[in-house]
Amino acid sequence: IQFYAKDCMQRTESIRFQGKLGDRVKLHAASLNGINPFSREVWVSPADELCFEFVLKTEAFSRLKIDLGITFEGLRLLTLHDFPEGAPFPGGKMQVRFRIPAGLLRPGMYLVGLGGNEGDKFSDWFWKSDVFSFVITEEWTEAMYECSTGCINLSVKGERWVL
Repeated sequence: IQFYAKDCMQRTESIRFQGKLGDRVKLHAASLNGINPFSREVWVSPADELCFEFVLKTEAFSRLKIDLGITFEGLRLLTLHDFPEGAPFPGGKMQVRFRIPAGLLRPGMYLVGLGGNEGDKFSDWFWKSDVFSFVITEEWTEAMYECSTGCINLSVKGERWVL
């Protein structure tokens, strides 16, 4: 994937992670489906898989876990992890990728959060809840039914029968 490194780096310099590890991790670049979210708005068709990529620069860690959070109207919908228990990292730059299947998120605006910790939920951490936003466009199909409400789309349908 091509990162627009110079432009992205200038815009990511303003991103500061919260938490005890916030000063040890820097966001160097980001993309969603190959688009630099710091250079333009990202609009994605619900028919497309979401591929989030981040380049982070960090100090060495005996264990480090990177987390991606997706929020809709203030509600955290999901959290993804690169390694559930964390993994050693020698320090320097790393690239992390997270994928969300096509058709899971319904049309609307979403916020991307990024952070991590030293391997478990009670360890030191870093987090930024609003790294960037993206929009799932309104494209109604049989798989993305317009009359349904909510922010998660499932192709599972109810069943009914006469008693």
